[in-house]
Amino acid sequence: MARKTKEDAAKTRRKILKAALDLFSKKGYDKTTFEDIAARIKLSKGAVYWHFSSKPELLRQVVIYVFDEATGDQMIINSQPETFEELRSGLKEWMARVLTKPQNRKNVRMLISLDWTRPALKDVADQFKKLDNSVVKVTKVALTRIQERGEIRSDVDVQTFAYTIGLTWIGMLHCQLSVEEKEYEVNDIIDCLMDSVGKNILV
Repeated sequence: MARKTKEDAAKTRRKILKAALDLFSKKGYDKTTFEDIAARIKLSKGAVYWHFSSKPELLRQVVIYVFDEATGDQMIINSQPETFEELRSGLKEWMARVLTKPQNRKNVRMLISLDWTRPALKDVADQFKKLDNSVVKVTKVALTRIQERGEIRSDVDVQTFAYTIGLTWIGMLHCQLSVEEKEYEVNDIIDCLMDSVGKNILV
C-alpha cells in the first residue's frame, strides 16, 4: 500500500508539472495561479501546495522537468560540430527540433517568456542559462577547434563571433515562436548569417 501511495504521489506530481508547463507557456508565469493548475487536472489548490510550497519552487521544478525530458530526440543540442559546415547544419537542425516538436515549442516558449532578472526567479535562472547559452557555447567550441586547425584566421576573436551567431540564432528562435505567418525561410536566414560570418573569419 505504501508503495502504491508513493507511486500515486509521483504521478500526481508529474501531472502538476505538465499542467504548470502547459499553462506557463500559454498564459505566462505571472498570470497562472495555483488555482488554474489545480483546475486543469481536477485537484484542489491545497493538493498542489502539498507538492510545491511556492510558485517559484514550482517553476524551478518545471525547469528541471524540462531538462530531464530533453533527452535523445527531444534534445535541442546533442552533438558538437567539428567543421564550419557542420556548425551551419547543426544550427538548422537545432532550430527544426524546436519548431517541429510541440513539446519542445512549449518548453522553449515558457522558458524565454520569463523575466529571469526578477529576484523571485533568481534560484532557477541558472537552469535556464543552460539552454539559452548552449548555442553560444557549442558555437564557441566549434569555432575554436576550427581556428586551431588553421581554417579561421588567427587574429579572429572567436568569442565575439560565437555570440554573433548564437544570439542571432536565439533571436530567430524567438521570432519563429511568436509569429504565425512568416515571409521568410529560417534556413535561408541561417545561410545568410553563416555566409557573412564565413567571409569575415575563414582563411
